[in-house]
Amino acid sequence: MADRSRAPMYGLAVLLVAFALKDFFLPAEVQPEQNSLQSKEIPSLHLNRFVGPSIKFTFCDHYVVLPEYAAILEQKYPSLAIEGLNHPPPFLNQKIAQFLGIVKILLILLVVSGTNIFQHLGVQTPSVWEWTQQNKFYACLMTFFLCNAVEGQLISTGAFEITLNDVPLWSKLETGRIPQPPELFQMIDNHLSMASPQLSLNS
Repeated sequence: MADRSRAPMYGLAVLLVAFALKDFFLPAEVQPEQNSLQSKEIPSLHLNRFVGPSIKFTFCDHYVVLPEYAAILEQKYPSLAIEGLNHPPPFLNQKIAQFLGIVKILLILLVVSGTNIFQHLGVQTPSVWEWTQQNKFYACLMTFFLCNAVEGQLISTGAFEITLNDVPLWSKLETGRIPQPPELFQMIDNHLSMASPQLSLNS
């Protein structure tokens, strides 16, 4: 009867650990694909792939607005190649997030198994740990979601960087906002007119 009563708890632990492992290992598996947006997500960013003027969006947390910008730019500049890349988080933040992911898995396993590491270390058991043993279900959920929230903050850069022919055009990290379409059009026109007065992307 006791084993049956613990079955939901073990099932929850397996589910949370599975999600944690997926988040931990999946980035390493898809790393080669992170440098380009998948066509099924943002198909308009894979248009016009040829040698010529190209604009590149390096983003984080702003992938929702990219299709809108790509559609607007394609309409105004039919011959402009458009590309989207993920903006990587700082190296230290990325490593801290990975370490936190490991700690999250270990904590969930320790809570579910009822292992008291403080007894093995010869120190007094904190009241917080005693609470987790009395409320394993809530402790596992809190550990999972709180750690995920911290991990998300660590790897989120809020970047929305734009380059035209590898020349910086806009940086949200510096300005604190993304450009309005008219602003972007003006910057593109100014850049191309200075680079080559005879070049026109509107034709």
